[in-house]
Amino acid sequence: MKIAITYSITKNLELAKRHREEHAILKDKGVLGSDKRMDKNIDTGGRVVILDWKTKQEVFSTAIRSAMGIDYSDEMFYIASRKDNAIYVVDHSLRAKKSIGNRNFNDLHSLVRTNSGLMLTSSGIDSIIEVDLNGNSLWMWCAVENGFNLNPIGDIRVIDKTADHRMLDYSTLTQTTHITSATYTDEKEEKVLATLFHQGAVIEIDKKSGKTRTVIEGLSAPHSVQKFGNSFMISDTNANRILLLNLKDTVIKEIYGDFKWVQDARPLTNGNFIVADANNNRILEINSRGAIVDEFHHSRNFKLFNVIEIKHLQSREKFKEVGTTGVFLTYTSANYETSMELLRQRGLRALTYQEALALLVKNLDLKEELKGKKWFYLADQSGTQLSGFYTINEHEELVPKRGNAEETLFAWKGSRPLSLGVHADDNQRIKERRFVLVANYTGDAVAPAVVGVKIGTNVISFKTGKPK
Repeated sequence: MKIAITYSITKNLELAKRHREEHAILKDKGVLGSDKRMDKNIDTGGRVVILDWKTKQEVFSTAIRSAMGIDYSDEMFYIASRKDNAIYVVDHSLRAKKSIGNRNFNDLHSLVRTNSGLMLTSSGIDSIIEVDLNGNSLWMWCAVENGFNLNPIGDIRVIDKTADHRMLDYSTLTQTTHITSATYTDEKEEKVLATLFHQGAVIEIDKKSGKTRTVIEGLSAPHSVQKFGNSFMISDTNANRILLLNLKDTVIKEIYGDFKWVQDARPLTNGNFIVADANNNRILEINSRGAIVDEFHHSRNFKLFNVIEIKHLQSREKFKEVGTTGVFLTYTSANYETSMELLRQRGLRALTYQEALALLVKNLDLKEELKGKKWFYLADQSGTQLSGFYTINEHEELVPKRGNAEETLFAWKGSRPLSLGVHADDNQRIKERRFVLVANYTGDAVAPAVVGVKIGTNVISFKTGKPK
């Protein structure tokens, strides 16, 4: 299982905390929020990570300022940036593709895909906005215009509909609701559930009329509402609990734990739940009773926002055949597990080191293609005891000696997944070998290429013992 994580802060977290404390002018009344936004010029970082939940290794990672809500399609991830007031679109390897803007984006929080595009909470202007994938407005609901026009300070709020809100700052306490998440309740996408931070409530919004009804109240700073079969999962953030509601607005389960600020909680395909336990600096997998099944601790300098399981993600990486060699490759950054998964999805398999060397020596096109700083993972997960110089002799055997550099390999023994590199011409002359076999990279080291052959392909390999 892989999960996508957004960290809204990865730098200057303590400075951000001090700012919130200094400007929490209503905290004595039990009202959360600050009356002043932090200077946008202060770098607080932000990051998106794809994590292998079993191994707890990062598969991909990229910096995105103040990364907040996240969702994905078969081709792309969509990430809301709170500071940049934009949606960033990245591929499944987290490589940037484009950004999406709209003048009503401000203090973006949640993001979900819809039948028509994307729906976001633009918390800065107390609004929910649906846009197409080019940023064109499809629907917008503003709380200020629908009965929620008084902010916690006591001021009546009016939203300027002509302004470009991306260029403006609105503090949490000037907002009347501080909407933190929204999702459709039905397949026809006619009704929306939304969490209202200041009101401590979840409301249902009729999309056509804009009218609302209260689904549940008495919450403390709720941050996430997620569809869960025929029910809904709510993160009652500051009350440190998770609620399950049925379609009749009845709480059917309360899940408590040693939580500290439940930023996000979502169902998993295995029947458990994933929880962003933000102020404990961890992500939890829990069962329906609240017992911890697994956990991942992140840096104490990071602020966690969303965590989402990536279900049935199919890579769009394009493999090309090198000439007529029967070898397929793609240049994409991938660790060992991701390399194997990319190959599997395309009906390919990794090569053993014997197969790879036989193909490289016999096929000049393949050797030329991979020359330089291009290394890739092999099928041998357990490493090798080979060490030092080896040469391929006239009997197609790998023998332990130094020979013709074009047919010479240097091996670094180890018990980690094997990888093979093909030196560029300059390095080949200096190091007196064309190939390097490495078994001491950790499996999370990122290779720049993925190489394989079709499953069922019989590749003639050199005669040598299997790696131990």
